[in-house]
Amino acid sequence: GTAASGRNGSESRASTRVKRIFRIVAQWPWLTLLALLALTAVAVHPLVDVEELRLRPLDVDMSMDGLLPEDAEVRKFYDYARRAFGSNETMVVAIRTDDVFTHDSLERIARITAEIEKLDGVHHAIAITNAANVRGSEDGIDIRKFVTEIPTDPGQLAELRGQALSNPIYAGNLISADARTAAIVVQFLNLSDREFIAKGLDAAVHRIAHDAAGDAQVWLTGGPHIRIAQAKYLEANLLRMAPLILLALAIVLAISFRTLRGVILPLLSVSTAVLWTLGVLAWLGRPLTLVTFFVPVMLLILGVAYSVHVVSEYYDTLRGDAKISSRDAVEHTLSLVWLAVLLAGLTTVAGFLSNAVSPLAALVEFGWTMVVGVLATLICALTLTPALCALILKQGMHKP
Repeated sequence: GTAASGRNGSESRASTRVKRIFRIVAQWPWLTLLALLALTAVAVHPLVDVEELRLRPLDVDMSMDGLLPEDAEVRKFYDYARRAFGSNETMVVAIRTDDVFTHDSLERIARITAEIEKLDGVHHAIAITNAANVRGSEDGIDIRKFVTEIPTDPGQLAELRGQALSNPIYAGNLISADARTAAIVVQFLNLSDREFIAKGLDAAVHRIAHDAAGDAQVWLTGGPHIRIAQAKYLEANLLRMAPLILLALAIVLAISFRTLRGVILPLLSVSTAVLWTLGVLAWLGRPLTLVTFFVPVMLLILGVAYSVHVVSEYYDTLRGDAKISSRDAVEHTLSLVWLAVLLAGLTTVAGFLSNAVSPLAALVEFGWTMVVGVLATLICALTLTPALCALILKQGMHKP
């Protein structure tokens, strides 16, 4: 009996503290909103360039490293090989002309290759104009450049063409079989994807190749270029999907509540939570990965439900007592829904926490990011939404 009494007393004290918090939200909504605004400003600070008044691009890491367990043998051997032999990251610049073996085309290829090699982060670049030519000689092995000097004589250029196309090292690798396309193979230093993006290497190689190519066609390919293109595609897809999801949610909310408040309040609440989540990632220096890219979209879909519970109960409270004051309506609403909303959020948190035992680092990070996001949506649903309800009512909108 004594234990039960003590437990009931602890639960009563906890309930009293919760009700005190909700009383502050209901009685002083402006104070609540100012506190939330300050918290939002702190959260999004790394996402905003204050001097230029623009959003900073999110850090993106499209590498596959997080999709392999760190203790897997294949991952250990891969990391060892990179430490021992350097990066295996290459990019290929393909230049297509009517004929590679003209003085102008070879000059162009040599100029592009030399400019690319000057970039910070590039180990070396190989093209037909600077490739080594290994030949046997009386003294052993003779190693010199395949093209020591770019000829202007048509006969010498034709001879150069014949030597290149008959050499299996060049033909099909640095020169196409029809001698119309040349490849420049760019080898990078051992850079992480974030360092590669920060140095702007993909854009720099693209700019150099296109500026010097003239009327020739230029293509880029290779692992780093593909990952950059993938990151841009995912970012564009996220920016396209988010408004569509918000529109779909707005339609559902409009059908459900048939009021402007019933649409705006849940969407504003969940959008704020998404900003907090992205801000936390930025503060921690964590980039968006192949997996965490989908966190904002998932939060929009999952998180809106918590604010819907609050708004729905708030409307029921108004219908039940037309004379109730705005502060009392909000306080009564929170006293009824806080436990249900909290339990709903915590069960979702528990589900995403299960990713913490995964051997895949990407899934672990996804789980923790979703936990942060869900907790943010809970806080916004139980503070931002009711505070706005109280303010809107105080401005004379007493009917739902």
